[in-house]
Amino acid sequence: MIRAAKYATTSGFSIPLNLASKIRQKAPLLAAISPARLTEEFYKILHSGMAKPIFTAMAKLKVLDHFVPNPKLDVAKVISTLGVGEALVSTLQEKGVPMPVERTLMAPPRARIGSITTEERAAVRSRSPIGLKYDTAVNRESAYEILGRRASQAEQPMSHAEPPVSQPVPPASRPSRFIRIQPN
Repeated sequence: MIRAAKYATTSGFSIPLNLASKIRQKAPLLAAISPARLTEEFYKILHSGMAKPIFTAMAKLKVLDHFVPNPKLDVAKVISTLGVGEALVSTLQEKGVPMPVERTLMAPPRARIGSITTEERAAVRSRSPIGLKYDTAVNRESAYEILGRRASQAEQPMSHAEPPVSQPVPPASRPSRFIRIQPN
């Protein structure tokens, strides 16, 4: 019954009147089907990309009334009147058993795609307790430099000469494993 509505909608065919009347007559048998099986079919429809027309066809065939029945809601009437931001929602109980369908409002996404502006980045950094700390350049000798100097000294023949005085390597010339993120 569910698949008849699904395939008729997705393929553009109409269900013959005699088949539609038989589906309406046998629709109460859906209550005896395993909730897990119904849930699987429900999610297949939701992910098909054509959920609204399929559920509309199921409502016309009175299949939705027995899918996960809700006596307080006439699904056939409600599904055709849903507006922007409205949805019919069924959640799952502990063992995957679907709850009755309810009408609800959906909130729009509160995020955006893309990077923040320079002004927004500056505002976030100014509020951060460590935002400005990393803007100060520190010229310290790193472990990479110390180990590199030791390795080069080990390669040179041992002499009794004075050890070379360490000169700090400017930050731009030494390799870094960190990427410095600079505001645009």
